[in-house]
Amino acid sequence: MAVPTAPRELNPVLLLDVDGVVNAVSPWPTRDAWPAESWRRLSVEDLNGQRWPILSAEPVVAFLRALDEAGVVEVRWHSTWQHSARRCLAPELDLPDWPVAEAPEFTHRLDSGYVTNRVSSGRWWKAPAAERVVVKEGRRLVWIDDDLRWEVNRDPAVVRLVENQRVLALSPATDVGIAPADIAAINDFLESGAR
Repeated sequence: MAVPTAPRELNPVLLLDVDGVVNAVSPWPTRDAWPAESWRRLSVEDLNGQRWPILSAEPVVAFLRALDEAGVVEVRWHSTWQHSARRCLAPELDLPDWPVAEAPEFTHRLDSGYVTNRVSSGRWWKAPAAERVVVKEGRRLVWIDDDLRWEVNRDPAVVRLVENQRVLALSPATDVGIAPADIAAINDFLESGAR
């Protein structure tokens, strides 16, 4: 039996936001991305007992399920939803039990319940987790967050990550979430690493 001479690279990590990515933040479905009949509206109660409107496109949810079933990425929730994504939202959308990305930087809640994007250093709280995937774990990264488009203008470290060839950074339109072009880009990125 032959022994590999080099370790096989681990699958890429997909850091997945909720609002503006899986949940289209809009009072009505946007038909430009997905047909009207593919949208699903529901209300999900988080771990704090607060209910949130969810508008998701079934092709997006099916794609995420298919990625998991194929075992081509390791999905991690990376959202202000934190463990509510895993324990409350995922079961409602019939998504797998993905872990929440380690983000000790997620500590800045205001009394109103609003979560600030910045940590005490002025950095975006989500950026260090993405850096850890690429630098510490040495893995390729698919990072999907609707706020990326704004954060690249604020944080040079986010710019470096987004420009890294081992990173696919997607920032969907908040009122649409993941669109067909995003799915195509993800597939291309995953296939390019499989060669």
